[in-house]
Amino acid sequence: MKALLGIMHPRRLEFFLKSLESIDYMDILLAKNYPIIEAQNRIRDFFLKHDYDILIFTSDDVMIPYLAPLRIKQDMEILGHNIITGYSIIRPRRREVNITRNMPYRLERRLDKPIFLHQYGFLKIDDVYRLIAQGEYIIRVFFVGWSLTGMTREVVKAWTPRGWYFQTTPPYHNTHKGRKGFWASSDLWFSYQAFKNGFRAYADLTVHVPHYPPNPRERTKVLLVGKEKPQLEFRTAKKEI
Repeated sequence: MKALLGIMHPRRLEFFLKSLESIDYMDILLAKNYPIIEAQNRIRDFFLKHDYDILIFTSDDVMIPYLAPLRIKQDMEILGHNIITGYSIIRPRRREVNITRNMPYRLERRLDKPIFLHQYGFLKIDDVYRLIAQGEYIIRVFFVGWSLTGMTREVVKAWTPRGWYFQTTPPYHNTHKGRKGFWASSDLWFSYQAFKNGFRAYADLTVHVPHYPPNPRERTKVLLVGKEKPQLEFRTAKKEI
């Protein structure tokens, strides 16, 4: 099966760029300087126009371990699941990781409204360690948080990128109902839509993806959306592995 590593890339974070340089065995598409939903649509369209079987999707505030994308690809080939994701600790000095086993309570009633951290039901890193110690490496999940989320072509075709809600604070990348702001929680929308479409998601607990989000003071400063020209950058795999 042929895989594409698709990356939302609105920043130039050195730890991410350094980790990406080493990944030479898989085609890579960087959606540079696009607002988040446009970046997702650009990656989705590129994937569907080419002969890929698996999209492995992530953002650029992570450090990608060299073999992690390969592990996700192999998981999907061997197990036959439509969605398999890695995971990250959501923020520095937190214990929660960006996967949940269940849908948040009454989620469907909250579309277009913010879902706060405590409402997700995130697993904690101690839960991950416990599950691994019990020999549970692949677990069923509801929420996937873009930490190398692998999806089949069937899933990509059914995906219509959007945010879960529209946030009317900086950065002002979009306008919705006459107000400026940005689409937030697109990973929650993806998780919900995939579930409603009948796809089941899994997490590989051996694929930990270090996550270093910019702190709130620097979050807008490091974004290059609206500052540099948006463009797609395609990198062909240099070797097979």
